[in-house]
Amino acid sequence: MNAARFFWGLVLVGLGAIFLAANLGWVDWGFALSLLQLWPLILVMIGIRLLLGQRAPTLAIVLMVLVLATGVAIAAVGYNTSGWHGWNTAKTTTIEGPATQGFTRAHATIDIGAATVEVTGQETGSMVQGTYRSRSEPHIQQTTTATPAGSPPGAYSLVVSQANAGWWAIPFGSAREELKLHLAPTIPWTLDVQTGAVDATFDLTDVMLEALTLKAGASSVDLTVGPRIVPGAKVTIDGGAAAFQLRLPRQLDITLSTSTGVSSVDVDKGFNTTSDDTYVHSGGGEDLRVDIKTGVSSVEVQLY
Repeated sequence: MNAARFFWGLVLVGLGAIFLAANLGWVDWGFALSLLQLWPLILVMIGIRLLLGQRAPTLAIVLMVLVLATGVAIAAVGYNTSGWHGWNTAKTTTIEGPATQGFTRAHATIDIGAATVEVTGQETGSMVQGTYRSRSEPHIQQTTTATPAGSPPGAYSLVVSQANAGWWAIPFGSAREELKLHLAPTIPWTLDVQTGAVDATFDLTDVMLEALTLKAGASSVDLTVGPRIVPGAKVTIDGGAAAFQLRLPRQLDITLSTSTGVSSVDVDKGFNTTSDDTYVHSGGGEDLRVDIKTGVSSVEVQLY
């Protein structure tokens, strides 16, 4: 058997096993993704192969194994050390919004790469409070709009994104990158979220939701919608999440639609099935529409 082919085959099998274990929840997705930061070692091992492969193939394989093992060890130590994440130091940025007085609606846009995302409703006296721990410099923009002209601010807008994150930020991020936001619970919110999050939690129990659009490549999404919604509120999920758990208030009138890309759907018995991919619950309250689109491998919907 060719030793080099055996080595590269073993590497592929090992990577596949790690990502499978992460997908099944046996290994932290953050650590699995952090291994992708070792891609420059491929160049090192190719160089060793070119230099020694013909003259000393056994020595070449031994050196390649040592290089790979050292890289994995460094990644493991870096991931488990609080002050060091990959090859960059993560920094925490505080997010503080204006006072809630005078605002009648709010909009938040979140566009980040791989990170743990947590969004909740909490009365803090501000439109938003939170922190963003990231290895790249974040872009945080807050604007207010007077409605009508000359009156106190009526609309509030928040944008959180990675200003200096290039193509490497999404696949090479780790769970150590973390965004936490607390939204003012008494203001109607429209949320637009696009993230490659490893784990995303949206506990909107205390948030007055008008609309939520979520595009996520997350391995896990946990979403709870509160009972106080704007009439006709809509939740749209469009992403490649491996597991999606949704909790909805029993007192609302809910229409739930899922696309054919969803491979497994477990819907609360309180719903009535109107077609293969549409479920309806009559709770006597405001109307809520939930559309779950492509790529989600499993969905669990509960009424509370």
